[in-house]
Amino acid sequence: MAQGRQENSAMRQRLAVQPQGVLSAAAGREQLALLSRKLNAAHAELRRYQTKLFAYERQVIALRRENAELESACEEARQDAQDAVCRAQTAEQQLAALQAQCALGEAEQPEKAAAEPEAALPDPAEKPREDPPTVQQPLTELQQIAAELIRCFDRMMAENVP
Repeated sequence: MAQGRQENSAMRQRLAVQPQGVLSAAAGREQLALLSRKLNAAHAELRRYQTKLFAYERQVIALRRENAELESACEEARQDAQDAVCRAQTAEQQLAALQAQCALGEAEQPEKAAAEPEAALPDPAEKPREDPPTVQQPLTELQQIAAELIRCFDRMMAENVP
């Protein structure tokens, strides 16, 4: 566009130097046609730039929308992580309390065995007790905690069975 302006300025200067009578009608029409083509080309170039600008603006809007969605998802993930940490801490506290209870139950068990020696010996006619089903190796820390709790409960239930 800037080049077209420079060419137009150069033509105007040439025309201003020439005497007005020297310029023929054919040369005037030729000059007018040339200037019209340049003007049309400048308008076309302007429309191309406007189209590109419109496309870029739409792209910016889409990127802002996507950014807002990603920020929302990140905030939700952070909240979920904080909730998981709180649940894990609670589970650890519960596990520690249950382990303490199990330790107390195991400490009392030898005293009960000494007080009731007949109950400690299994009756040969009686069927042996089946062991609780084995648990597969847990994959996560929470699964390990749950498995430990189940084992502790099984021991406590076995102690209370007559």
